[in-house]
Amino acid sequence: MNLSLFALALSTMIVTVVKEKHVTTDVKQSKETIIKISYSTTGGRGGNTESLDVTKMSTVFTKGHAGVDKTTKAMTSKTFWAQITNALDLKNFDKIKTSPGRALYDGIDVTITITTNRGTHTVVNGSDDITNYKLIKPFTDLLEKELAKQRQKLK
Repeated sequence: MNLSLFALALSTMIVTVVKEKHVTTDVKQSKETIIKISYSTTGGRGGNTESLDVTKMSTVFTKGHAGVDKTTKAMTSKTFWAQITNALDLKNFDKIKTSPGRALYDGIDVTITITTNRGTHTVVNGSDDITNYKLIKPFTDLLEKELAKQRQKLK
C-alpha cells in the first residue's frame, strides 16, 4: 500500500515538473524581441532616398540625392530605444496591408521593416491602409520625430 502511494506521488511530481517545464519553454518561445527598426523612402522626381536604421546600440540615417549620400551615425539612447520598441505592437503592425509601389510613377515608396529574433516584418506604403496604420500611430510618430531630428543634423 505504501509503495502504491509512493508511486502515485512520484508520478504526480513528474507530471507537474514536465508541465511546468513545458509552460516555461512556451513563454520563452513566445517572446519576440525587436532587434532593428528600419524606415526608408525611395522615389520621387529626383530619385531621392532616405533610410533610418535604429538598433539598441546605434542610429544611422542616410539621405541620398543624385548619387550623393550623406550619413549620420550616433548611439541610440536607452530612453529612445525603450520608447520606440514599447510603442510598437507587432500584432497590429502585421495587420497593415502593403500597397503597390509608387516609385515607378514619380511617387515615393515608404518601407518600414522590423527585424526580430524570429524574422522580419515589412510593410510598404502602409499608410494607405488607414484603419490598421492608425493602430501604430504612437510608433510612427516617434519615427517621424527621429527622422526630423536626423534631417536637421545633415543641414
